Formats: sequence, C-alpha cells, structure tokens
Amino acid sequence: MHNFTISLICRLNQNKFFKFISSIQLAVPVMLGIIISVAAGTIFESLHNAEYAKMAVYGTTWFYCLLSLLWLNIFSSMMSRYPWKKRHLGFVLTHIGIMTLLAGSFITSYYGIDGTLQIPEGQKNNMVMMPRLMVGYQFENSPTVNSVVFEKTLFEKDHSDLGFINDQIGHIVQVEKFVPFAAVEKGYSGSSDNSGPVGVSFGLKSQFFDVKEWLHSVDNPQMQMGPATLRLVIDEGDVVQAESPSKRMPSKVEEQEVVVSKSKAGASFYLKLIDAKDKSEVSRIDLKKQPQGATYKGVHFKVVKAFQRAIVASNKIVENEDPASPLNPAVELSIEKDGKNVREVIYAKYSGFSLHKDGVYGYLMELVADGTTAVQGMEGHSASPESAPHESAAEPPRQMNPANAGSGNIVEFHVNRKATDQVKIILLKAGKKVAEKIMKEGETFQTPWMGMQLFLASISFGSEAVTDVRAVKPVAGGQMPPSAVLIKPSGMEKGFWLTQGDVKSAQVSGKNISFAFTNETFALPFSLSLEKFSKKDYPGTETPYSYESLVKLETDQSVHLISMNEPLKIEGFTLYQASYIMNPGQPPVTVLSVNRDPGRPIKYLGSLILAFGFIIFTLMRSRFNTGRIPKKSEE
Repeated sequence: MHNFTISLICRLNQNKFFKFISSIQLAVPVMLGIIISVAAGTIFESLHNAEYAKMAVYGTTWFYCLLSLLWLNIFSSMMSRYPWKKRHLGFVLTHIGIMTLLAGSFITSYYGIDGTLQIPEGQKNNMVMMPRLMVGYQFENSPTVNSVVFEKTLFEKDHSDLGFINDQIGHIVQVEKFVPFAAVEKGYSGSSDNSGPVGVSFGLKSQFFDVKEWLHSVDNPQMQMGPATLRLVIDEGDVVQAESPSKRMPSKVEEQEVVVSKSKAGASFYLKLIDAKDKSEVSRIDLKKQPQGATYKGVHFKVVKAFQRAIVASNKIVENEDPASPLNPAVELSIEKDGKNVREVIYAKYSGFSLHKDGVYGYLMELVADGTTAVQGMEGHSASPESAPHESAAEPPRQMNPANAGSGNIVEFHVNRKATDQVKIILLKAGKKVAEKIMKEGETFQTPWMGMQLFLASISFGSEAVTDVRAVKPVAGGQMPPSAVLIKPSGMEKGFWLTQGDVKSAQVSGKNISFAFTNETFALPFSLSLEKFSKKDYPGTETPYSYESLVKLETDQSVHLISMNEPLKIEGFTLYQASYIMNPGQPPVTVLSVNRDPGRPIKYLGSLILAFGFIIFTLMRSRFNTGRIPKKSEE
C-alpha cells in the first residue's frame, strides 16, 4: 500500500491539474477570497444581524465552495510531499489541523441547531424557533401538518423558482411568489355596489409624523391619532350612523376650551393615581416635593424628566425653548415594582394619553399641573412585544375609543352614497365646528391644528379587505422586515398574501384548510419552565446591564440559573440568555438562544492539532534544532 501510494503521488505530481490545485498560486487567492468574505460578513452582521450575514455570506453556496476548495488545496499540497520526512512533521500536522477544523465546521453547519426559545414567566416550553422558513397547510380536524421547509434568501422568487415547494404541496396550494423583506399595507378594494361598506384612505402629515391610514364603516369607523379623533360618518345608509354636529348638544367637557395660565416654570405637578378597575382615585403624589420619587403599595413612581412646554422633535419629547409658546406640562416617569421597570409619559392637558392604555401595575395616571385644564378623549396605545422595551412616545397613538369621541379635536369624514366622488371634511374642537371642506381624491387640506396636512387618497364603496405587499430593503440598525409569500389554494381564482407568522383559513373544494407561513420549529427532548426573570438597569436609565432567568427542568424538577455569561448545558444543547420581552400587565418573557454543535469536538481537536503543528514547525526551524550557524572564516 505504501509503495502504491508513492507511485500514485509521483504520477499525480506530473499532472498539471494536480500541480495547480496543490500549489500556492491557488492557495493565496482562495484564502484572500475567504478573508474578504468574512470581512463582508462581519460588516453585514454589524449593520443588520447574524441572520442577514448568514444569508449574504456564510450560508451561501459560493462561500461553501471557497471553503471546500481550500480544504482540497491543503490536502493536495500535503499529499504532494509524500512520503513525508521527519522535517515535514510540523508542516503535515499544521495542514491536518486546518482540514480537521474545516471538517468540524461543515458538520456544524449541516447537523447543528441554532434557534430561539421563548418562555413566559410561570409557563413552560420546548419548541425552538429555527431560522429556516416553512409554508404548509392543515385540514380541519386533522393532526397532520403538510409543510415544506426552505432557506430564506436575500432575493425575491417567483413561481418558476419555487418548484421545489410546489412539487410537494402544489396539489393543494401553489406558492406564487416569495418576498424576503416585505412591507405590508392593509387596505380595501371597492366595487360598483354603492350600498356596501365604505372605506376612506387618507394621510396625515406634520413636522412630527407622516402616517397613512384607512377608516372603514364596518371594521374601524373611528380611531384615535395623537390629539385628534377621526371618524367616518355615512350621511345616507344604514351601515354607520352618526349624529350631525349641529344636532348634538355639547357636553360640559366639550364646552371647555383649553385654558393655560401664565404660571411660572416652577408650577406644582401632582400625580393622580387611579385604580384601573373601578376608575376611582386612590392617591395623589406631589412630584415636586418628592424628586426622589414616592412609593404607593409597593409601586415606586419617580420623575425622570419634567417639561413645562413639551413638544415632540426628532422622535423625542423635548422642552420648547420659546417662552411665548403655550404651556404643555408633561412628565416622563420611571415606575418600578419587584425590580421591574416601566417607562410612562403623561400630559396635564391630555388626561387620557398613556403609553399603556390598560394602566401600569393596576393604576392609571393623570398629571395635574397648576393652571392647566385637561382635555379629555385622548387614549394611549399598547406596544408590540418586539418594541415594548424601547417604546417611544413620539409616535402618534392610534386607538379606537368610541366612549371619548365627543370631545377634543375631531375630524369627521362625511360620505354621501349619492356623491361617490367626494368627502365632506368637518373639523371640530371642543364640540365646535372650526372648519369644513369638500374634498376629492388626491386633494390636500391644511388644517388649523399644529400645521397638519390632511390628504384624501381614495374613496371605495362595497369595499373588501385586501393586503398589499411590496419588497423593501432592510434599514441598517433597524428591525428586520418580515418575509411574505403569495399563495393560491387549488380551485381559487385569486391568491392571498401570508406574512411571516400568519395562519389563514380558506375553503377548498368544500373543506376548511388552514394555511401557514412561519419559521421552522424544533422540539427539544426536554421542557423548561421559567420560574423568575430578573433584570437590572443602569442607575437612572432603563438600559439593562444584566438579566437572568431562573428555569426549572421538567424532567427532574432541577432548578438552573441562566445569565448573560452563564449558559445552561444539558443533553448536548447549550442555552444562552439572549434577550427578553416585557409588556405592562403581562408576565415577562425570556428569550433563550438554543445551540447544538455536533462539530464542536472535531473543531477542538483540529485546534489542538494545529497548535502542536505550529509548535513543532517553529522548533524544527529554530537554531535549537538546526545547530549553531558557523561563522565565516577570517581572512
């Protein structure tokens, strides 16, 4: 065998192709390409996240080809020197170490697991969310889900590129299009039936915000946006009826004008605490006299910052430096209970505004400032799980609130079924009409409030809900947009969009079928329950410097602590503390990164061999091995 190997290597060394793949001329550009690719991947990861870097570099076919070519070059270079001499020992070990490292990396990428596990406090879970996407269907009352899993890419794919999916589930549903990063806009399409539901698309723009929304006579005839209530009124028809402003007697609250005294900057601030259940006042705290905060029944209230003339600029609440500007007292609060911290912003003039419409720790809050009359009818909004830890008060809150629709600033869209090409806009302030205009599609109306422009986009009758999806590019440093697929169930004339995480039911051939587009899931062989989640913030901020999870293993009821620097290793899996989700009124949710790396022992072995190779190579090249170099004889 030894002689056969020598004979084979001698013949290969005469082959031009073998000479090339074992040469330094190939090794240098391959290694340079890998270095550039890794640098690009690092940049992509810093701009976006690890998932984007994997799609752009580390998970691509061409990157795997580069690594495979490097492995082949190293192996050929090592074999070209066979039979090895003693002086080749360091060289051979170094090459074997690199090849072992690459082999371990390939095993990890193919067989490894890297996903996230979310567990609410007091609950248990073992389902890991994986990066790969899944599209599938399930018949009603059937326990089986028929699905196809595929890798997410950076590029859109149409029907011709999705044959690998449609070949498996195409008899039930065809996937027509895949959009990796999608902006989803939900709207309404009209028909020739003027007696059906009515939809009005409009835009509101100011120096602080630029939003586009829909009012729909069935789904959302009214919404709250910032300090204004917007509502759709059908003057003729029985879908939605609303009293004309001229026929409605204003209430006492509506008759109140906003009166702001020229109080000094040192005006007192009182925080009124209201029980969220029975709406009764339970306490009142003088914020000026207690700058370090006050505690009421285990809840600590502290003023982070107070404003006399609060305005929103650059997506932040700031103080208006113009002394002639009207007063708008506001405070930013830090509310703490059991080590958990929540941010809140309240205004004296808008008693209903809140970042947390259901209250914080069982309390609603109102700010009472000397000389300021509150305006009712401004509701807050609740944060999504993804944005809850970093909620901003600069975004105009949009929340439907029919109970408070009769006061404050009101924009009424009056639609007449006999005049389908126009809308009458009526602006009211404290129950009094301040402006009126007939608008057609595409026209703009400059309102007398805060320099706000109202744009009428479209009017649709007999409108049905539609979802429009367009491809977008991820913004550096921003949240990754969701993916979307356009699917068409068998027998249906039109398809519909599913965004990442959506499940939608439809009737196909008389059978109810649920269609889903979500991430692939993996069931751990064990379950964990979250006993307690703890978070510690930097003093005076809501920025955490550490957070940890106390979890219980359901199999043996053992308790383990997972922190940012102390992962949990169990049954071949490593669980790291990655993130968290905290919403007021809901238990905290820990987000754990779950990793299984079957190639790790091989990579450790490769590193050890590589280290020995370097040491031996260095020693054999040193004077210790080669002996003292003789000096030139003197003439």
